Amino acid sequence: RPSHDVDFLVTHPTQDVKGVLLELVDCFLEDKRIVPKGEGFHQVSVGNMANGVAQFKKFKDTMSKTMDLLDKWFGLFLLPSTSTSTSTSTSTSRMMRVDVIVVPWDQWAFALVGWTGSRQFNRFLRGFAKDDLGMHLNSHCLIRQHDVKLVPEEAAPLVRESVEEDEKKTKAEKLKEEKWPDGWQPQEDGIHRRVQCEKDIFDLLGLPYREPHERDCPN
Repeated sequence: RPSHDVDFLVTHPTQDVKGVLLELVDCFLEDKRIVPKGEGFHQVSVGNMANGVAQFKKFKDTMSKTMDLLDKWFGLFLLPSTSTSTSTSTSTSRMMRVDVIVVPWDQWAFALVGWTGSRQFNRFLRGFAKDDLGMHLNSHCLIRQHDVKLVPEEAAPLVRESVEEDEKKTKAEKLKEEKWPDGWQPQEDGIHRRVQCEKDIFDLLGLPYREPHERDCPN
């Protein structure tokens, strides 16, 4: 389906990505590929990415509903012209809304789910994690609500008992059980498996995986 903008997520498995966004923006400006600040939409948000997980733990009730703390640039990308003109003026260039998001490697899968959307699908997914499982999910990580432990790095995910097991139990009582999905049990030396792809997040929530094209929910 046509979209009004394009999102690009940037990461690296071994290199620190701190400062990468500003380097990318500078390169784009030098090559005259984006609209400069003051000549059109151009917004940069940097400096809080290193504290994303810690802030989510501290403000989990609000951050699960708002934007993440990843480094981001929102702006207008100048598309290659099909004419013979060499002008780079924004008045003669075709433009597209582009978002560039820089993500630490250990948060890559969570950011990919969050920025793939759709927005309504993310509302459903995060609402299910919170209301049905007692956990909080956003574009940084997954944590348990009652003890603020990271899943799966610090603790197992929570599971909901079926209503048929005991209809008299309160919602809180039904959320006390923790259970590792198949293949997620910690090794004998205590090392935990890490989240590496979107499917891992669905596994930890006890949900069947949905391909990106299956997440297009109407608002």
